[in-house]
Amino acid sequence: MAAQEKMLHKFKAAQLSGSSGLTPPSKFRTFTVAVREMREGARQGNWAAHMLPALRVHDYNGEYHIESFDQAVAYLKDEQLGRNLGYILAVILLQTPQGVDVETLMGSAEGVKQLHACVTLWDYITKGCGQEPHTAARSVCGKILKKYFKGENDGEPDTVSAYSAWSSRQVVKEGGRDAPMSIRELFEGNN
Repeated sequence: MAAQEKMLHKFKAAQLSGSSGLTPPSKFRTFTVAVREMREGARQGNWAAHMLPALRVHDYNGEYHIESFDQAVAYLKDEQLGRNLGYILAVILLQTPQGVDVETLMGSAEGVKQLHACVTLWDYITKGCGQEPHTAARSVCGKILKKYFKGENDGEPDTVSAYSAWSSRQVVKEGGRDAPMSIRELFEGNN
């Protein structure tokens, strides 16, 4: 199994698992627990890292992280993972109880950092894409940044460096040669 497939499988397995990080383990899938907790306005389970993926540069996301631009694109294009990401972000934006502050919502300072890093990543990845398989993620990231983070990205130096290195043009292997590809072309190309 290729590294990218392993990464996708790891996230899928975590999202489908029966444990939400509570003791005893919940009988519900982690995704369902995460959605319920966000609707109630308080994260209690240990699901933030695998439901709200961010770059590996952050020390609070443990084994669940995105390591490269290609992994981010694969994650977003995956039917289950892209849909779940868009859905949980939409719930965070639209269905959390009125007046709940972000630290209460995310359950800890680390949870706040995870959300901030997550929406920063997906706002960057989807920015400028005319078409993508899961538009919910794109449409809500900037709004979450505005609602909870004054419209600013997470500002971590390693995050800024990673995004600068990725730039708007990437190099991919195509027919045995390197070919530049824009973010837009990645999403508008064949799935």
